[in-house]
Amino acid sequence: METTERALDVDVYQPVSNPFNWQVLNLFASLLFVLYVWDLSQPGSSLFVLLSLPVALCVGVVGLVLPLVRLPRGRGTRAMLVTPVLSAILFLLVWSNAPLESRFGLSKSAFNAQVENLEPGFPSAQWHRIDGLPDRLALYGIDSVERTGEDLVVFFTSSNAGFAYSPDAPPTGVILNRSGWSRFEHIDGAWYSFTVV
Repeated sequence: METTERALDVDVYQPVSNPFNWQVLNLFASLLFVLYVWDLSQPGSSLFVLLSLPVALCVGVVGLVLPLVRLPRGRGTRAMLVTPVLSAILFLLVWSNAPLESRFGLSKSAFNAQVENLEPGFPSAQWHRIDGLPDRLALYGIDSVERTGEDLVVFFTSSNAGFAYSPDAPPTGVILNRSGWSRFEHIDGAWYSFTVV
């Protein structure tokens, strides 16, 4: 009889709290963050960025708006800050081009060694494919290497992007052998990243 009275004392109309699972949102935001940073560390844009941009924007908006609407009390307050902080860091990384510069900085010595070991160039404006080089230089996979003239060496890391070595002058108005104008951006010293447009 005593157990029945205790059961009746419980307020059955008390609302059950259903807290938002911040760990799931933070895990998803962290995964997107890592994938975006890895993709940003390569020259050119990829299909991943274009396809996942709407999802990333939704995660960012949820992470920024939800804490304003539902302010949790106690320990959950730190968990709600992960997604907005990751969104802000990602924005700064995109703006500064830091992932590409950092990854290339770690790989630069391998690229320099390959350029120094190449045979002298040809004085013509014809593109010449260079065979016999490794498929990987430090942190980048290499599809092909081509050279024109004495100084311009192009390392393709994908079918439409890569790195160019041009010690004498910035490469401008260069049509690469892959049927398109190239857009070059200076990275460091004589090194440029490029995308075939």
